[in-house]
Amino acid sequence: MARLLSFFKGSKALDLTQGHPTKLLLRFAFPILISTLVQSLYSTTDVIVIGRFMGSDALAAIGGTAPVIFTILGGVSGLASGASVVTAQIVGTKNRAGVRRSIAASLLIGMAATLVLTAVTVPLVSPFLRWTNYPESLLRGGSIYLNWIFGGLFTSILFNTAFAEIRALGDSVTPLLILSFFAVVNAILNVLFVAVFGWGYHGVAFATVLVTFFSGVASLWFGWRRFPEFRVRRKDFHVSWSFFWKHLYTALPIALQFSVTGIGVIILQSAINTLGENAISAISASGRVEWLVSIPHAALGIALATYAAQNTGAGRMDRVRIGARVCIRMLTVWSLLSFALCILCSDAVTVLFYGANPPEELFSLVRTYFWCTCPFYIPLAWIYVYRNTVQGVGRQTVPFIGGVVELAARAGCAYWFLAMWGYAGVCVAGPMAWLATGVLLFIYFHWFLFDKDGNLRHRTPHAL
Repeated sequence: MARLLSFFKGSKALDLTQGHPTKLLLRFAFPILISTLVQSLYSTTDVIVIGRFMGSDALAAIGGTAPVIFTILGGVSGLASGASVVTAQIVGTKNRAGVRRSIAASLLIGMAATLVLTAVTVPLVSPFLRWTNYPESLLRGGSIYLNWIFGGLFTSILFNTAFAEIRALGDSVTPLLILSFFAVVNAILNVLFVAVFGWGYHGVAFATVLVTFFSGVASLWFGWRRFPEFRVRRKDFHVSWSFFWKHLYTALPIALQFSVTGIGVIILQSAINTLGENAISAISASGRVEWLVSIPHAALGIALATYAAQNTGAGRMDRVRIGARVCIRMLTVWSLLSFALCILCSDAVTVLFYGANPPEELFSLVRTYFWCTCPFYIPLAWIYVYRNTVQGVGRQTVPFIGGVVELAARAGCAYWFLAMWGYAGVCVAGPMAWLATGVLLFIYFHWFLFDKDGNLRHRTPHAL
């Protein structure tokens, strides 16, 4: 334990431009990994509570809303992450006043996004679900859940903005501590609201919104107390249009990329929804586990975005390339291990979500899902590593194009493979999208991002 604490000593505010890249990335990424795991447990807890206390139909109802939620909340997360890239670049220049102004600009973007997205999404809940071929028998439960989530979008925007800015400063520990505490609160509230009070869909969604709000408030409070750069003043909000535009220019493509990817997931879900409630439920449960085992991909990707941004601000492009290479090696090993883990534990996953005696069909559906997706975890690693590195250095166009390629591949394969192979065809559509996007980003990173001297090609001056 003493060695573990020693390893993470000082990790609360790391300068990612100094020190050994591998050690820094591991130190910065490990709390993000645990944070992402804990954050995933929010939604996984929801699913387990619903499956155990409300049945497989309710589980299918919540699972069927996931693509719509991913499209909107993914855009929110992308917006916050994109704005924080600029903050991290300024951190690399050691300009504290500039960091305060960057945080202020990010908060302004978050407030504007709250007004626009809430006004647009709440009235469209039912149309969103119907566009995905959502079964009419599940519409009531799904609509209740989405109305709560979209009505509480301000909590997600607050949460994502605060977390992204804290990480941009080099602190990945504070988000972990906050998420760990509120994950326990979320689990307690889910059981209390659903199993004890009997609030059903209302209870699960209300617990999520409530916990997200307090997580965001706690993050702002800790950021204010711990970092002088977080103590923005009124004058910090008076930013020039060029400075504000720099944040939008970086944030909007990332937000759109997440949303475009989400649209592809919606199209895929519309194909899934034609297969019946057992298929919807099995893919929902399996997808939760898939996300859990891909958390190292996400954690290292998030760490790389901040690492690349800080080193770009400091002019250390050699460190950017080394960091990407290190992460690819680590994720390749993990992808092979997680492939074996999912295949071996597929039946245990079915029992976890459906109890001791689920229908035999569910065992078969879950096994098929893992066999179709797990072999493609290495191309998924390419996406997380190269996309986040490219975004961290301030290049947004190719990652956005990658999102469009992923949309096209996912949409095209969903119905083409559905017609040929049925359920298995739908399962493999997502991995085909990973492969197409991963190859695109791999080629761009290795042959087009840097010149022969290792510098960025056609670098655009930043308004910092």
